[in-house]
Amino acid sequence: MPIPSLKVGMITRTALGHTGRELKAGPGETAMYALIQLGAALRLLANLAGGDARQAALIASAACWSGAFLLYL
Repeated sequence: MPIPSLKVGMITRTALGHTGRELKAGPGETAMYALIQLGAALRLLANLAGGDARQAALIASAACWSGAFLLYL
């Protein structure tokens, strides 16, 4: 299974190419890629944290992931 950021990179590149736009990531795409990476890092950090910190990291990770895909939408 490919890494989620790789999938998003491929679908954004394909969408740009098929619509005739320049194959260059703009600010929205860059923010989307950063949110996916931040969400993955928070998910990994949640495994190291305990109690309320773990829950907060998981919620923040989910928010980053959701925000990234909302930007794609």
